[in-house]
Amino acid sequence: MGWRRAVALACFVVSACVAVSALAASAQDDALAHIENLRAQGKVAEALAAYDAAMVAAETAGDRARVSKLAHDSAIFAMLLERYDDAEKRARKALAVETALSGAKSGNIAAISNTLAQILESQGRYPDAVGEATKAVAIAREAFGVAHPNVGATLSTLGKVQAANGDVAAAEKTLLEAIRIEETGLGGDHPAVAGSLNDLAALYRQQLRLDEAEVLQKRVVAIAQKAYGANHPNHATALSALGRNYLDQARWDDAEAVLSRALEIRRKVLGDKHNDTADTWNDLAWADMGRGDPKAAAGKFRRSLEVREAASTQDPEAAAKGLANLARAMRDVAETSVGDRVARYVDAEKPSLRAVAVAGKAGLSKRPWMASVLTGLGVSVLAQGRTAEAQALADRALALAPEASVARASALRLRAEALLQQSKVAPALADARAAAAIYTERRTQAGLASIRGEAAPAINDRDAYYVAVRAAYAQWANKADIAARDEGFAFAQRAGGGATARAVWRMAARFAAKDDGRAKLLREQQALTLRLPEVEAQYVELLSSSDAATQGRADVRRKESARIRDRLKALDGQLRKDFAPYADLADPQPVTIAELQALLKPDEAALQYLVADYDGYVIAVSKDAVTFEKLWIAGSGLRDDVSTLRRQLDPSMWNVLPPNISAFDRGLAYRLYQQLWRPVESVVAGKAKVFVVADGPLTSLPQTVLVTERPIGGAEGDRNPQVLRETPWLLKKHALITLPSLSSLKALRRYAASSGANEPFSGFGDPALGAPDDLRGSRRPVAAFFRGGSPERQRLEELGSLPRTAIELKALAAASGGDAAKDLWLGTRATETAVKRASLSHKRVVAFSTHGLMAGEIGQGEPGLVMTLPEMPSPTDDGFLAASEIADLKLNAEWVVLSACNTAAGDKPGAAGLSGLSRAFFLAGAKSMLVSHWSVWDDASAALTTGTLARLKAKQAPDRATALQQAQLALIADKRQPRFAHPAAWAPFVLVGESTEK
Repeated sequence: MGWRRAVALACFVVSACVAVSALAASAQDDALAHIENLRAQGKVAEALAAYDAAMVAAETAGDRARVSKLAHDSAIFAMLLERYDDAEKRARKALAVETALSGAKSGNIAAISNTLAQILESQGRYPDAVGEATKAVAIAREAFGVAHPNVGATLSTLGKVQAANGDVAAAEKTLLEAIRIEETGLGGDHPAVAGSLNDLAALYRQQLRLDEAEVLQKRVVAIAQKAYGANHPNHATALSALGRNYLDQARWDDAEAVLSRALEIRRKVLGDKHNDTADTWNDLAWADMGRGDPKAAAGKFRRSLEVREAASTQDPEAAAKGLANLARAMRDVAETSVGDRVARYVDAEKPSLRAVAVAGKAGLSKRPWMASVLTGLGVSVLAQGRTAEAQALADRALALAPEASVARASALRLRAEALLQQSKVAPALADARAAAAIYTERRTQAGLASIRGEAAPAINDRDAYYVAVRAAYAQWANKADIAARDEGFAFAQRAGGGATARAVWRMAARFAAKDDGRAKLLREQQALTLRLPEVEAQYVELLSSSDAATQGRADVRRKESARIRDRLKALDGQLRKDFAPYADLADPQPVTIAELQALLKPDEAALQYLVADYDGYVIAVSKDAVTFEKLWIAGSGLRDDVSTLRRQLDPSMWNVLPPNISAFDRGLAYRLYQQLWRPVESVVAGKAKVFVVADGPLTSLPQTVLVTERPIGGAEGDRNPQVLRETPWLLKKHALITLPSLSSLKALRRYAASSGANEPFSGFGDPALGAPDDLRGSRRPVAAFFRGGSPERQRLEELGSLPRTAIELKALAAASGGDAAKDLWLGTRATETAVKRASLSHKRVVAFSTHGLMAGEIGQGEPGLVMTLPEMPSPTDDGFLAASEIADLKLNAEWVVLSACNTAAGDKPGAAGLSGLSRAFFLAGAKSMLVSHWSVWDDASAALTTGTLARLKAKQAPDRATALQQAQLALIADKRQPRFAHPAAWAPFVLVGESTEK
């Protein structure tokens, strides 16, 4: 039920009944004191029995006013305990007694009708609830006057039940009126105001207006803490609502922070046998799910169920949903497990079956939320090969799921999969298409919200698009259906892309703007979008303090947040009206095959991958050919195979001493070539350059290391420098270019053909750190270098200085035509401040040669670059150039060179396709990037980066991709250093973005 309802009702009842003298006296008598004591101890049955005994005594004494009061109070109590039928009987008894006592239009009648409306709403009887609440409002206005706080209380209830009844517009209008009346009559910090704010926030959250809900929820948190104290359950309830909003926005760390605080309060005050405590365990589990840790989530879901089962009152709906959540986590564990996955799906089916049984016993089987429960059960059933049963479950789910909802999309996806397994391709494609359409609309709306600086719900749509690709492929393979092939191509692009693709479009749009005014607006919009999360994070941190001065600073941040949001909305409206390419910023549209062929040159091809562990798809396109192929992943699965090669490529993982070199499994690299490239050889054969959109596990592996023919030399050859030099690497056939999405190529070639930068070079590196090192970076995630919100100097110093990076940057300056004396910031000059103050908007090449730190999947901290540590850290210079700070730079660079570890992608197979650093530099204005996949040897890095730029300057290579390829081949051929033959030395760098040198 929550504190909001109890507070509003209690305030109303006291105000409404203050004129009844008998009630004031009875509030102090022994009977009511006894009831309060029982309530405080959680003795529910005894408390209700005591209410009944007190009512009998009042009836015997003929004290009808007291009977009315007791019946109403006990109705509220029963409602808060979720005993709704009992609560309704008590409320109707109070209504009858009070009507006989004071007439049908007294203030007390308004109060009781208000309570009854909430009871009816809790029973799902929404039209009845609206009627009763409307009556309460009318009576309250007549009894108290239109501006009385009690009218606000009845309006708040009416707005809530209108929302439950589906009349969203009326609900918003009603709740805003309630808030205005309550604020005027009670003050902005009154708990009743918080209750109405909470209801309005819930309405906004229902409409996915998450940012507006968040602003209201933060205010509710502040009111609750001030009114009740930091350790009160009402404060925990307000924190929980805010935490759920963060979950909706995929802000997992923010959610965990506030939910952990709520759990601490609830465990301390309510104990481990209370439904509210169970709710918080459940919410925390969803934070784990969002961060990709279903095993940890399953533990918390189980804990939630244990607490719920031990609670004094049972909530079958929450229990059924909790069981379904546990099943979901278990299915995710099964999906990524090694070994007998079917057995794990059998285990996951059990809690789903229990959820269905619990809901059925409680009469909840027809509720809309049951669609998700049935779909989850269907997924487990389908994984066991029971296709007809899975299809039947999908049909049942579709009968319950609201139109255009995620639940409906999930059920459609399940039915599509079941139909595909029965070779019913055409209806499967229709279902998959319908599911994808729902997600596409949600993605577009989320993208629009994002560029306005508004909160947007997390969208997990990859699986839906994957099924759509699978169905389209089946239709193409069975019928040679060109339309299905083209549709599959679009679905595959939808499944990938993401934040980096949007960053490329945002950069391209600024170039497309041409008009300085529009470009300035786009820059302002981006800067405000980056500033907003920082301001709101500071607001949340300050809000948790009870110190008045700190609360004042919190209010300053709240007002700044509101100003930023208003300005972002204004910018969005202006750009939408005046600038056509702006629409693609929200959700870059897939390119068609015809569009891509028009963009490609005769010596180019493009590959779009979409892969899972044991199968996948690839679509290859050249100027004059197309193929759509299914990939059959053999052995232990793609994730494990990529992990094996990835470990062998990272020199920080080598366990041999020079001059020995570690082995690289060329046989496995050949097998992966057969699986991933052999199916498309007819399209890519003879193409000098190939654009690759990687997916899933492939994002952490540069495909240049694949071997195109069966390798000779056996296991000994895997570590023999000469054999490695002679190995037929894929690098020798093609120069590869990484793209975040194929639509990025359209953005780069159509809108950002030339940056206009007219100065050659700027470089930053060789930061003043600790003892010298020869590897750039760390195996630890960036969170390991932070305490709270600031980097720890000692930990950053542990990384060690990189004196050879100065030599590399000087060579890069010379290779680019720069002036080392004025274009380089080295040693103690390589500071954050220097980067932020440098005039970089006119530089064609910008290079960073230092340590790069990548954000871990779990834990706080942004990715970024380590710079010279300042003597006195400040908010603008703490020695760590974070991704958000990079994105705020003003670049027009033809390309950015990041000679730092692991700046291309995460080192975990399946991580995001491109790192947060790559996205940040694209946002800042880079057209292309030269970035590394793992810790890099100084000498190898210098040879690759300077060799690439020198070849371009000398016109030995026609474009960036070919220049990088030539530099890599030269490193392989260099016999002075045996380890250079190993792909750990020559493969880490990849070109991301455009290849053509303007």
